[in-house]
Order: sequence, then C-alpha cells, then structure tokens
Amino acid sequence: MPSNLVDDRDFYREKPTRLGVRQAGKRLSRAAERAAEDRRAAKRLAEELSECTREKDDAYKTLNKDQAEYDKQLLVLSAGFLALALGFIKDVVPLNEAIHRPALYFGFSLLALCVFSVLGSYQYSIRAHFRLAEHWRKKSIMLESSEDDRPRLEQELATIRDKIANDSENIKRVNWGSGVLFALGVAVLVYFVVSNLEAQSHMRVPEHVSDEWRQQMTRPSNPPSPQPQPIPTPSHPGEPYPSTPTPTPGSHPKPPR
Repeated sequence: MPSNLVDDRDFYREKPTRLGVRQAGKRLSRAAERAAEDRRAAKRLAEELSECTREKDDAYKTLNKDQAEYDKQLLVLSAGFLALALGFIKDVVPLNEAIHRPALYFGFSLLALCVFSVLGSYQYSIRAHFRLAEHWRKKSIMLESSEDDRPRLEQELATIRDKIANDSENIKRVNWGSGVLFALGVAVLVYFVVSNLEAQSHMRVPEHVSDEWRQQMTRPSNPPSPQPQPIPTPSHPGEPYPSTPTPTPGSHPKPPR
C-alpha cells in the first residue's frame, strides 16, 4: 500500500472530519482498484510468458523435425540421381560413346560431397547435444556448490554455451552447403543427359532412309586392302605360263555372293 495513504490516515485520525473520512475512503478504493489492476496485469503477463514459452518449444520441435526431414530427403534424392545416371550410361548411352564425360564425373563428385555434408551435419548435431547435456550437468553442480566455486563454474558454463552456439552455426553452414552441392550436382547431370540425348538424336538414321544408304553409312571408312593374287604356274612342265588379266581402270572384282 502506498505510503501517502498512511500519512493521510494519520492526518485524518488527528482531525476526524466527515470530509477527511470521505476522501480517505476514495483514496483507499482507488488504491484497491490499482492493486487489482496490477494483479490482472501480472496474470496477463504470466499467461503471455507461458504462451511464448510454449510457442518457442513448438517452433524448436518443428525446426528439428523439418531439419531431419530435409537431411533425409537430400540423402535419398542424391542416391536416386546417382542411380539414374548410372542407369543412363548403362542402358541408353554407353560410357565409351558418351560426350562431355567430365560433366558426368563432376556431377558424381558434387552429389558425393552433398552426401558427406549431410553426414557431417549429423555429427555436428550429436556433438552439440553432448555439450548441452554437459551444460545442464555443470549447472546442477553449480546450484549445489558453494559461493567460492560458482565463478569458476559460471565461466565453464559460458565456454560450453559458446561452443554450442558455434556448433549451431556450423550446422547451418553445412546444411546450406549441402543444398547448394545437391542443386549443382543435379544441374550438371541434367546437362550431361540432355547433351548426350541430343547427340544421339543427330547420329540416329531416319526410318525413311533406304537400306542401301544405311549400308553406306555403316560401312567402315577405311576398307580392307585387297589380298595379293597368287602367281599362276603351268600345270605341266614345258607349258607356257598363263597370262594374268590386267584390270582396266574403274573395274573391280565383285565379291562372291
């Protein structure tokens, strides 16, 4: 209760008049109203603090759940794109006929780094949780310790909190990096697949082309050299050697069918 009300009471006790008693009653009622308003404000503040704490806990739970789902999806999608690329070079375009093979190797490397980054983020998270458990253990020890040991324990707690904050920042950086690596890897592999499909479509012989043209296209560019003909010899001694016909220009022996 405010001190001025006590002074007014003492004043009106010394000079009891009807006006003084009425004014003192009004002041007391106003003080009671202010006290009730303060209690209602304190209750509202406690409810708001409780709601803020509940919302904060729900936000952290949702964040952890979404982060775990994000990491899992990155692992699944990275493995899936690696399998699709291997199937493409196995069934569609063989590796020895593919173009832009460095893009394939670079895309594989990016997706592999993405997988390693996700695994590294899990390790950072595990280490942060171990340090958080150590923080609460030391804090319980500090609450039960003497006044002389508290400054040392408070300094250790501050060091552990700084390490937890660093682990949290590292997790954020690694998660961003893994997402960037995944996007780049997918883009490079898509470029490899599209360029090879385009090259295969240009090299493919149309269906309306005749069979003779197909044979000419598939004929090797360097035909085998003709085998030397054996020198004819007479069948009986004393007979002249048979003459070998000289091929005229432009005439070539036809292969037997």
